[in-house]
Amino acid sequence: MLSYKLFNFESPVKVVAFVAVAFLISVGSLGLEDRQVSHAWGASGTYCAPHPDVKFVKTFTDDDGVVNSPKKDPHDNGIDPGYDKKVAHCTAQVKSGDEVQITIANSYPSYTCRFWTEIRNVGDIPLRCSAPVIKTPPELTVFEVNPQTCCVLYPWEWEIEEFIVHIEQISKQGANYTFTIEKHFLEVEPGTIGFWKNWDSHNTFSAEIIDGWLTAISANSGWLANVETIPEMESVFKATKGKGATPESRFAAQYLATRLNQQAIILCAGEMHDVSGVDPGNFLELTDPENATLSEIINKIELQYPNWPSLTKEQFNIMKDICDALNNLKK
Repeated sequence: MLSYKLFNFESPVKVVAFVAVAFLISVGSLGLEDRQVSHAWGASGTYCAPHPDVKFVKTFTDDDGVVNSPKKDPHDNGIDPGYDKKVAHCTAQVKSGDEVQITIANSYPSYTCRFWTEIRNVGDIPLRCSAPVIKTPPELTVFEVNPQTCCVLYPWEWEIEEFIVHIEQISKQGANYTFTIEKHFLEVEPGTIGFWKNWDSHNTFSAEIIDGWLTAISANSGWLANVETIPEMESVFKATKGKGATPESRFAAQYLATRLNQQAIILCAGEMHDVSGVDPGNFLELTDPENATLSEIINKIELQYPNWPSLTKEQFNIMKDICDALNNLKK
């Protein structure tokens, strides 16, 4: 049995903003219910409309001017973060399921604030998120704290997004500002051999991008050192068919798909998988076959390359089956 996380086809969720406030505090002290999700993920795909299964359900700032508000950090006393005055302030509210509005009022140069949003998957399939698209006027610098490069939001799980806004010196005293942030969520199609063999039919990724990934893979793999171009990739997949197909060629095709999935972030390097069902004897010598990261699985497969001449049909099949299960995202 193999655990999985993911799905493909992109859609953005928009955060409309007007800004936020200033100091590090743990998410655990922010008064947000339910459990935090352990994430891993990000990527590219086809831009679509906001995903109906992702909802903004809560937002707040650390300088909304409401002392001891139960919805925010208990340390906020209304004083501008980093200063000893009560001049500017940020407020935030959920306007709709795909829109959060944050307002910064009476700002001044160097004023800094933070805001947080809680995003929940209210559907029944996992969704992956990618980096936000931030659009701001030149007077503002806005960035995400601890941006996720690889995260998956499972049904009814939630994620906290934290952003910092800094008012630049070119701003005017007492000015108000607005800006927008788009957050993309994607359903991710399993990266099977067929998905990659038919790359030019669905055009999820361009030839240039795939060529770049193949170059990176070949530079870091003994098994795939000679697979550097799309024609060579297609040859590996074609070798799984016909009388000439061997356990080695079938393994190579599944392994190539796994490595491409890692590059495309269809699979995440740090994500945990249970591979004990397809490798009951722990041939790969994983530290914990029930909780093995993709990176460890790949490293262990690469460690088998020097043993290639002596590997048995059964051993090639074990590695093939592990990669096949990963590529199909089977439980």
